Amino acid sequence: MALFVLGDTHLSLGASKPMDIFPGWNDYVERLEKNWRKLIKPEDTIVLAGDISWAMRLTDTRKDFEFLQSLPGQKIIMKGNHDYWWSTVNKMNAYLKAEGFDTLHILHNNSYSVEGYALCGTRGWLFDAGEAHDEKVMNREIGRLRMSLDAAEPGLEKLVFLHYPPVYTGTSAPEIVATLKEYSIRTCYYGHLHGNAIRYAVQGDVDGIRYGSFWMAFTTSWSVPMGCVFARTASIEPLKPIKINNLGWQLCQERAIIVFDAIVAPN
Repeated sequence: MALFVLGDTHLSLGASKPMDIFPGWNDYVERLEKNWRKLIKPEDTIVLAGDISWAMRLTDTRKDFEFLQSLPGQKIIMKGNHDYWWSTVNKMNAYLKAEGFDTLHILHNNSYSVEGYALCGTRGWLFDAGEAHDEKVMNREIGRLRMSLDAAEPGLEKLVFLHYPPVYTGTSAPEIVATLKEYSIRTCYYGHLHGNAIRYAVQGDVDGIRYGSFWMAFTTSWSVPMGCVFARTASIEPLKPIKINNLGWQLCQERAIIVFDAIVAPN
C-alpha cells in the first residue's frame, strides 16, 4: 500500500467552468485518469487537498465525485478556497453514503491513520491579509487544525496537509507555523499555487519542518513533467533538486516520505 497526495484538480464535469481555456490544461481530465490508473492501486490512499470541484452546491459534485469514485484507491478529501460546495461534515457524509461514494472520505476536524501515519489537516488561510475578517478566519482554521491534530491516533507520526501555503518565499503564516511547531510536526504538504507563483514555493526544511508542495500546474516550458503531482510513501532519502529550464530556480522533489510523480504529463 502507498500514500499519495494530489492538489487542485479543479474538476468541472458537472459545471460550466472549463479549465482547458488555460494554457496546458487541454485534455487534463483524460491525462489525469490515464496516469492515475497507471500509478494508483486499489489498496492505496490519496489525499485530495482542496480545490477539488468547481461545483457550487454539494449535489452538483455528483459527476466529479463519480469520476473520483471510479478511480482506484481511497480518497481523503479536504477543503480548498474554491470548494464552494463544501457543507457540514454530517451533510457531506450523508451525501457520500447516499450516493454510494464509499472511497471518498472527509478530512475536517478529524484524522485518518494510514500506512503508520496520522493524516491531519485543514484548509489554512492567507498569510498576507491583515483585515479583521482574516484574523477571524485564521483563528478558526487554527482551531480546526488543532482538532485534527488532537484526533490523531497516539503513537503515530502526524503528517499535516494544508491547501494554502503556510510558508512562502520571504514570508509565512506565523499562526499556522507556530501550531505546527507546538505539535512537533516534522512534515507538512500544501497546494493552491499555480502559474508563476510556483517558482516561489518553499520546498524542504525550514526551522525543523520539512515542507513540500503539490499542485495541478501545466506548462510547456519546463524540462520535467509537472502536472498533477502525486506523493508516494517511500523510505527516507535526501532531497533531490531538479533543474527546471527557463525559470532559474530549483524544484526539490522530496523523497523523505513521498516520491513526486507527475500524474498529468505534458502532451
